[in-house]
Amino acid sequence: VTFANGLVMKWGRVTVDHSGATVTFANQFPTACINIQATEEGADQYGGFGVTEFSKTSFTFNPSSGGTFHWQAVGY
Repeated sequence: VTFANGLVMKWGRVTVDHSGATVTFANQFPTACINIQATEEGADQYGGFGVTEFSKTSFTFNPSSGGTFHWQAVGY
């Protein structure tokens, strides 16, 4: 979603093992990705979500345990 002020929000869901993954955005951010947030799915899940790098095309993370994560990226 691109807002009138230029802010762009992207979101998705990914399932990974404990070795992590790289998520590539379907369409890159025009200028930059400035923030990634994520939540692990499931009421009894307490794994961490460590973003190791991000760019306008993708982000890489290394969760403390495998699972399904819902993520949101913000940029412009």
